[in-house]
Amino acid sequence: MKTKTVEKILKPFASKRRLDIVKVLKETESAPVWYISEKIDLSYFATSKHCLSLEKLGIIESEYHGKENHYYLPTQKSKLAKYIVSLL
Repeated sequence: MKTKTVEKILKPFASKRRLDIVKVLKETESAPVWYISEKIDLSYFATSKHCLSLEKLGIIESEYHGKENHYYLPTQKSKLAKYIVSLL
């Protein structure tokens, strides 16, 4: 695996808040931002920004359920990302 690829995978995991988000999503099938923000005790706005960053990097994905955007862990991810998620 190229160094740039490893950096891209590891960078989002360098934040405690982002690790907390991934951990919540690991424990639930999918969750809206308000639920994640309550679980990790972070503002809705900050949680939403972290989720967008994680989604942009391909660590999490989202889909709309009515008016709410629900985030979830994709089934297809790199072996390194799978390993890191398994540690949480």
